[in-house]
Amino acid sequence: MVKALLLLLAVLSGHSAVASEARGLKMDFRTTTGSTVFHIGEVIPIQVSFSSTKLHRYLAPCNLFWHPGFGFPHCYFATPWQFSITPAQGWQDQSSDLIPFMEGGPEFDVATRNLTREPVLNLETLSDLFRFSQPGEYKVHLTVEIALDDRKLHKPGDGPKPKTVTVSRELVIHIVPVEMVWEQEVIRKGVEAFLARRQPEVESGYREAAKALCYLGTPNAALAQARLAVQDRGGYGCMARSPNVETGVKEMQRLLVDPETPVNQHFFEMLVGLLNRAKSPRYEMMMVSQKIVDEQREVLFQALPRKQGGARIVCLMTVLANPPRVLPVPAGIMHFQEPVISTLVENWNDLPEDFKARLLNELWLAVQSPRFLPMLRSRAEAGDQIALQRWMEMDPESARDFLKQKN
Repeated sequence: MVKALLLLLAVLSGHSAVASEARGLKMDFRTTTGSTVFHIGEVIPIQVSFSSTKLHRYLAPCNLFWHPGFGFPHCYFATPWQFSITPAQGWQDQSSDLIPFMEGGPEFDVATRNLTREPVLNLETLSDLFRFSQPGEYKVHLTVEIALDDRKLHKPGDGPKPKTVTVSRELVIHIVPVEMVWEQEVIRKGVEAFLARRQPEVESGYREAAKALCYLGTPNAALAQARLAVQDRGGYGCMARSPNVETGVKEMQRLLVDPETPVNQHFFEMLVGLLNRAKSPRYEMMMVSQKIVDEQREVLFQALPRKQGGARIVCLMTVLANPPRVLPVPAGIMHFQEPVISTLVENWNDLPEDFKARLLNELWLAVQSPRFLPMLRSRAEAGDQIALQRWMEMDPESARDFLKQKN
């Protein structure tokens, strides 16, 4: 039986004693929705509540289900907790994915309080910790250690640690196969949610639907996530956690060369990250390989002649935004080969002005060519100081003549 103990900060050792009875202490463990039947890949929200008929006997849990990330809450007694699941097969422990590589934020103390008859509610998402991949009945066992109140005032850092009681409850859930109609609805709502992001007035209401699509894990969900990337939506972590990530990657590779698909920078970065996912220690941490960037950029460049309408310019911009590199960056930017430069010259007038500015600034080492001299002169004559600077670098004599005539 595998156990997931996420909160390492809540040290189980070091308590002065463990009480044998939990008189008056009530613990309730159930799903938030009230249902115990869930599809494979469905989000499973749970809730745990504590109350006591014995006043001033138990301390309320502190940092229960807290996952390291932003901020550092300090408790007098950080409540230890752990899940165990039987049978041992048919599910995967994903709890380590919640422990960040980096932490930050403010430190703050959490006030100590007592349990009363009024329940204290704690929420968690079981699907954040475990993925159920096979239909069947599962028994989810939760064990929590509750501190006894010694009737003294305590603040974080005080010692010695209190006496405790250990309470456990079991939740039986039933996992069923994915049904087509249900899957289609999850995908539809999830796609709508991702498309609504960056719109503050609706974003908060769509978060659960977006999460449901991320956790679904079916081939159709992976295809939907691949197509969302074309619209600059979705993300690496959402696709990388899917059991069917390979289906999504193959769809992205198809879209990379599809004549009607505008391959933007978000799509390209996500694809090259997924192709290198074997090198990533965790699903949400994208590791980019320059070798894969070069390979996929060449695939995209070779597809440019077949790209239609505005898709061609978007794809060209993505090619140019991912130049050959050697470390360190940015000094390691290498020059594009002549076919790319020729394509850029031919399409210069169709590029947006903000991207032209990028080419003349941070991407100039990759594209500089005497073929740009007429363009540089034209922009310099119109008052573009960066263009004038590049003109001076490439043909100082004619640029100085221009300045003399201007003055």
